[in-house]
Amino acid sequence: MRGLGYQPMLDGFRALAIAAVVAFHAWWRTFPGGYLGVDVFFVLSGFLITWLLLEERARTGRLRFSAFYVRRARRLLPALVGLLVVYAMFALVVARPQVRGSMLRSVPAVLTYGSNWLAVRGHGLGPGLGQMWSLAIEEQFYVVWPLVVWLALRRWGADAIGPVAVLGGSAALCLRELLWHAGASASRVYYGSDTRGGAILLGCAAGWLVATGRVPTRAWVQRTMAVCAALSAGYFVATVFGHNPAIPGMSPTAPITVIDLGTTVLLIWLWTPGARSVRDALAAKPLVFLGRRSYGVYLWHAPSIALAGWLLPRNTAVGTPFAVGAAVVVAAVSYRYLERPFLKRKGLALEG
Repeated sequence: MRGLGYQPMLDGFRALAIAAVVAFHAWWRTFPGGYLGVDVFFVLSGFLITWLLLEERARTGRLRFSAFYVRRARRLLPALVGLLVVYAMFALVVARPQVRGSMLRSVPAVLTYGSNWLAVRGHGLGPGLGQMWSLAIEEQFYVVWPLVVWLALRRWGADAIGPVAVLGGSAALCLRELLWHAGASASRVYYGSDTRGGAILLGCAAGWLVATGRVPTRAWVQRTMAVCAALSAGYFVATVFGHNPAIPGMSPTAPITVIDLGTTVLLIWLWTPGARSVRDALAAKPLVFLGRRSYGVYLWHAPSIALAGWLLPRNTAVGTPFAVGAAVVVAAVSYRYLERPFLKRKGLALEG
């Protein structure tokens, strides 16, 4: 079993993903495909959690569910609760009466990680909280996947984890297409845990492959992976700027599928010798700085943009950049005083 340790390049990976998401929410006309950054986060989350679960099993001989869930709570809840407290206070004291009820009702929906299914049913969250659907899917995954890993380990051993993840991920990608062609709503296809969990499961397969030392070693395979990784990165950039051609016979979510698969290949390729220069680039200090604070930026950027739109409805050219900068500052404060004290405990900084 290969130990994970702290990998700065993965923070750089997070930085690129959060930059795409923020660009989409702030300047969606210029970056209409920036929403795909969410899928990069999904793949990376599956990658890290699976590696850490297998690493714990190799180190201790068992999986401690209570410890795992406590670690996830310490990693995610402090910053989220901080945001929701500020959000609820703003709703009570400042918000207009016509939106106050929606804002207050959104707080428990976000805190219980069920907001994606509300979106499926057409019930939107309060202003500034629309992005929380992806956190809900990740948390639902964190509840289920350790149990799946435990069952697979007991019945078939560690060799089964990767195939189980690949089968589950492939099924989710196919389900997305089948539901679309069967006439399901766009909300059902886009926000469903079963339709969007494929990215996380593909990341799980990648984490299993790298952690167990199964990264291909043949030169021609690694070169092929490098080409696929480069094409995937180019496709991602082109799609962020809205230059993604429709794929005949497939749903409008097909670019998501391409990014899910491409990010998976890219993550695996990063652990090959030929990816050294890319690893070094991703480990650049500005990217690492942003990546380590990406969770806080994800939480705060949409509320900041919504607030700027309320205060400066006719001057978005000034308000939006200010809102994005403010979100980064608040995220840095959150990281220093809410997240970091918990991250120092028991190596939590390693988790995504």
